Formats: sequence, C-alpha cells, structure tokens
Amino acid sequence: MAAAIEALARHFDPDQECPPVGGGSTEVRFIPGDGEIPIWVCDGPLLTVRVVQRYRSTAAEFPEPLKESVARCASGAFPAVAVELAVTRCSVIGREAKPSWSKIAAEAGASLDDSWRIEKALCDMRRLRTKSRAVNTDNVTPSGPEGGFLTWAGFAYVQIVKG
Repeated sequence: MAAAIEALARHFDPDQECPPVGGGSTEVRFIPGDGEIPIWVCDGPLLTVRVVQRYRSTAAEFPEPLKESVARCASGAFPAVAVELAVTRCSVIGREAKPSWSKIAAEAGASLDDSWRIEKALCDMRRLRTKSRAVNTDNVTPSGPEGGFLTWAGFAYVQIVKG
C-alpha cells in the first residue's frame, strides 16, 4: 500500500511543477471496503487507496483470480491483491440546483486532469514488477456526479511476495 499512497501523493502534490488543475493534496487515506467513498467536506480532493479484493492467481491467469476452489490452493498459485487508487471531488452537478456551464466546464477540466494523474500513479505501480512479482493495471474510470461527487479510480493488481 505504501507504493500506491506514495504515487498518489506525488502526482497530486499541489507544490509540483505541474500542479493539479482542481487543487491538490499530499494526504492520502487508506480506507477499507469497496462501497461509496466517504467524503464529508468539499475543501479539496480526497485521495484514497483501498484493497478491494484479495485472491489467488497463477502466472498463466494473472491478474485474473483462479475460479475453481481446488485450484486456488494448488501448487503454483500465489496470493495477490486488487488495489484501487482514486480521487474524489465534490461536484456542482447534484449539489447546485442550476449550476452554470462555466462551473461545469471548470469541473470537467479538473476531472480530466485527475484521470491523467491516476493513470500516472498506476504507471508508478507497474514499476513494482520484478521477476518474482507480477503487477498489472486496469483502466481509469469515472463514477458520479450523482450525489454531488465525482470519482476517478484505477486498479493495480499486485502479487504478494514474501520478504
């Protein structure tokens, strides 16, 4: 989890040469579960990392989990986790009765920038790959703005190795 937290903090750092369009943060929350992201205030982005699945796979199947229960404990199967890296921001859509088009456009620009930064953080996660550790990443996708929140999230699948 440390690598995911570090990657998000680096790419959303407001003091970097290319700061986040919608404002940044280096505070990343490690949270449990796979439900709605908890956000109570709208004073900046909420950066989160969470393990959404722990499973067993093989070199031939990775990053997919093994389907058969007998195969999951077979020789050659290894433990892995699916880690979500996400940014959530409050949205004018769903929070204001009639938001202006200029507010929506500004939010869309910040949202596009957020998706790019999540993608960059996932690329950092791929650097964990070694001869003894499988790593893969997935697409970056949005959810919202229903309920007044917009989230961009991507997944890294990482083999757990002893050491």
